[in-house]
Amino acid sequence: MVAGFDTPSQTGSSAGRFFSQKAVGHLGFTGTSFWIDPETSLVVILLTNRVHPSRSNEKIKNFRPKIHDCIANCLRF
Repeated sequence: MVAGFDTPSQTGSSAGRFFSQKAVGHLGFTGTSFWIDPETSLVVILLTNRVHPSRSNEKIKNFRPKIHDCIANCLRF
């Protein structure tokens, strides 16, 4: 962890599979997230409202890594 930021977990990271170990990110209660990877200059910001219509919605946990993977995969060069 870097001063209030997360780093990608070895397995099951919310950052997905394509962010380097130098990446930093943060997850928000409402489902928002951001990840910044200085190695690839990739920045992904996800703005969501997972608490609508209920705070019990936990589907964001599976969605975050999938959308981060999709975006990172589309932008790879």
